Amino acid sequence: MSQHEEEGLMRLLPDDVLADVLGRAVPRDVATARRVCRAWRALIDGRGLLRRDLVPRSLAGLFISYDGLHFPELFHRPSMEFAGPYMLPWSRPRGHCNGVLLLYDGLLNPAAQWWAPLPELPPGHFTNDMCLVFDPAVSPHCEVFLFPCSPHIRDNRRHVESGALPLLESEWPPSPFMLNVFSTVTGEWRERSFSREGASAGTVADMQKDQRWDGHPSVYWRGALYVYCEDKFVMRISLSNNTYQIIQPPCEIEMCEFHLGKSEKGVYCALSDDEGQLRVWILDESRSPIEWVLKHESGRGMSASRPDLSYFAHQVNGPWILSYANSRKGDDDIEALAQQESEWNSDDEDVLNTEDRDQNHQYIKSFGILGFHPYKEIIFLHKSVDRGFAYHLNTSKLERLGNICPIPYCNLDPYCCIQSCFPYTPCKMAELPSSGSQV
Repeated sequence: MSQHEEEGLMRLLPDDVLADVLGRAVPRDVATARRVCRAWRALIDGRGLLRRDLVPRSLAGLFISYDGLHFPELFHRPSMEFAGPYMLPWSRPRGHCNGVLLLYDGLLNPAAQWWAPLPELPPGHFTNDMCLVFDPAVSPHCEVFLFPCSPHIRDNRRHVESGALPLLESEWPPSPFMLNVFSTVTGEWRERSFSREGASAGTVADMQKDQRWDGHPSVYWRGALYVYCEDKFVMRISLSNNTYQIIQPPCEIEMCEFHLGKSEKGVYCALSDDEGQLRVWILDESRSPIEWVLKHESGRGMSASRPDLSYFAHQVNGPWILSYANSRKGDDDIEALAQQESEWNSDDEDVLNTEDRDQNHQYIKSFGILGFHPYKEIIFLHKSVDRGFAYHLNTSKLERLGNICPIPYCNLDPYCCIQSCFPYTPCKMAELPSSGSQV
């Protein structure tokens, strides 16, 4: 029987009846039914049937990578179940999106226990250029985008003399913007064109100033990919119509210390300075052009409603623990630690009240930013490489989470620091790509 004939037979069942039947199925079966034929795929996508109970809604912990240590650590609640000692084969995680980890050489879903290698990168690209998109409510497949930096011209005068002035004066990013995209559907890199809406970020010459090569942090939110580029702007990629927009930073901040993330109400950015001041903005997409709106501000010398967090940074104890991936601690040791700690609940009042200040508390000027809670307006902070906190943006309350210093770190250079961190939200529903394998 041909595919056309199969679709014709399936159309004998009214859409409302079919939708009701599929709506009663478990998410994994709905994901399987989506691949039966085009008609079923259109029905499932059009009515959002795959969305039910499928998108990750729980925060398992924070993956923290440290300079000088081979494996990242998972900083998590003691009761959180995590399969295997780590299941992070051969390299550090580069990023994360809805339960799938982007490694330097592949994709890994620890909860669903599959691993998919990435093919060799196209010429001229590096692993720091990669950004991951995975939305189980839309598709069981993953995509990886390569975002090139602007042309890096070290000696502008020499290039001007050699006739490269037009390059320096050209717009960046260009339109159309050609990106290489890997899909677990095709198993290969393919070029994809994106047209710009609105103004460019500047010229190639503008991008030369203070350019760094630390990669492209990104977040995915409701069909769009937001990428932090050139330490100067955020690019919003609309995946539905292959367009992009440039979003300028809040006018009073330097992008080099800018932290991009997503939380309960959308896309956020945060800045923590050397004086202990924390500022958080949320992206308002109802405006034209899109712009950042200040949501929260706290810091030294401000009123009680804008507390000074440095008063409370000396607190270390808390309910969260590390996975100890870089130590020799065994499962029994970790279980004993978990039994000694209490369960963390972000709604509890077991917090440090930032309105009660003890003048004898030791000042610690600055906090580092670990990331945002993806489902609640909480930002995770750290002091040095040993103290983790959860700061509630709505109540200005600071929670002690626990010690984030791996045991081997005690023997390393004291100037070692956290390299990267991102929240982990497990998803068991992502299917094994055709090019992947079980972990």
